[in-house]
Amino acid sequence: MSVKIAVSIPDSVYREAERAAKHLGLSRSRLYATALSEFLARHKPANVKAQLDQVYSAECARLDEVVSRMQSLSLPREDW
Repeated sequence: MSVKIAVSIPDSVYREAERAAKHLGLSRSRLYATALSEFLARHKPANVKAQLDQVYSAECARLDEVVSRMQSLSLPREDW
């Protein structure tokens, strides 16, 4: 099932898309549908979280001992 829509895009993007569709042997509709599908897949909240998890899993999560000590000394004492 397909839905026809009208969108406005810059002339330069249109010309580049036309060249790409011709080069890839795709219809204009197929090119735009594929591009939009790929964009939406990359920007799903779960995918964004997975990408961030991948980036931050490579980083050391341990706090610098000096900074950690300075932070604890900067807090007022509280009785529990």
